[in-house]
Amino acid sequence: MQLENGFVQVPLIVRHDRNVKPGMLFTYITIRGHRNNDDPLGCFPGLDILAFETGFQKETVSRHIQKLKELGHLKVIHRYNNSNIYGFPSETKKCNCLELCNRSTIKKGIYMDYCIEHLDELRFDEVELEVMYKNIYDKNPKIEDLERFIKDIELAKELKVDKNDDKSV
Repeated sequence: MQLENGFVQVPLIVRHDRNVKPGMLFTYITIRGHRNNDDPLGCFPGLDILAFETGFQKETVSRHIQKLKELGHLKVIHRYNNSNIYGFPSETKKCNCLELCNRSTIKKGIYMDYCIEHLDELRFDEVELEVMYKNIYDKNPKIEDLERFIKDIELAKELKVDKNDDKSV
C-alpha cells in the first residue's frame, strides 16, 4: 500500500502516555511530520514554523518540546545556529500500558467464556480453536499448545460449573 504525502505515524508509547496532553501530542505530530526516514540527521523545523503549523505560541511549543524531551519521547540536539535537530527515541520502545496495549482481562474472559460454551464444537474445529487461542494469548499456537488449551478450557468449564453450584446453595 502506497501512503500519500503528509502521513504521520505516532508510536503507541507516545499516544497512550497519559502525561502527553493533547497540545503536546499535536506538537509531537507536527515535528514528526517534518521527518524524513532517509535522513539520518533527524528533522529540524524551526520554532517559527512549528508555531505556525500548530497554531500555538512559540513559548507554548517550547514548553511542549521540553516536556516531551523530559518524558523521553523527543530528543533535542541544539545546534550552533539556534536551530534544533529532533529525534524520536521512543519509537523503538514497546508500549506496555495496561489500559490499551495489553489485551484486557475482560476481553480474554469473554473469549474464554465463548470457548467454554462451545467446547464440543471447538474440539472438532481446529481453525476456530486456533483463532480463539490467538485472541487470548496473542500468538500462533503449536499443536501441543492447542491440546493444552482444550484442557485449560475443560478446567475452566469445571470451575465455572462449581462456582455456579456454590451460588445456588
